[in-house]
Amino acid sequence: MTMVFRRIVEISRAPLFIFCAMVIIFLGIYFEVPLFIPPFVGSLYILFMGRNVMFRKIIGGHLIGFACAFIEPFITSSLDLNFLPEVILQTVLIGIAVSAAVLLMSISGLKHEPAIATVIIFFEANTTGQLIFGVIPLETILVFAGGLLIVTFVSWIVIVRR
Repeated sequence: MTMVFRRIVEISRAPLFIFCAMVIIFLGIYFEVPLFIPPFVGSLYILFMGRNVMFRKIIGGHLIGFACAFIEPFITSSLDLNFLPEVILQTVLIGIAVSAAVLLMSISGLKHEPAIATVIIFFEANTTGQLIFGVIPLETILVFAGGLLIVTFVSWIVIVRR
């Protein structure tokens, strides 16, 4: 009986999931940063499927992913790596940033699988327009903040209020 009840609860959350996912999709498409859609919609899906995920892990994981995005510009501004082919350079830099995120999430106990994709998204950010910290476009920050806000709100509804 509890399994049936659990499925009914999951189905009853579907409209909120669909609405929140559509808002994230809209933000990603409108601000031309569609790669933000998968990690945040993935986080929402994990929440709605009722997995035992702690609120702080979801938010903390995405914030760690965001912080690790600053590794690439720090390395490229500190070292002259222009002798490497672009494909090799990007592969190494993304690998370092993802490794740092995995390490920090493991050390802090804030492991959240979709948040690893957050790191990679910032490598695809177009560096034109107004830059935040001289590195990341304002639109990218707005979409990240919007997605994080939606996931935070839904986390609070689904997890904290239980």
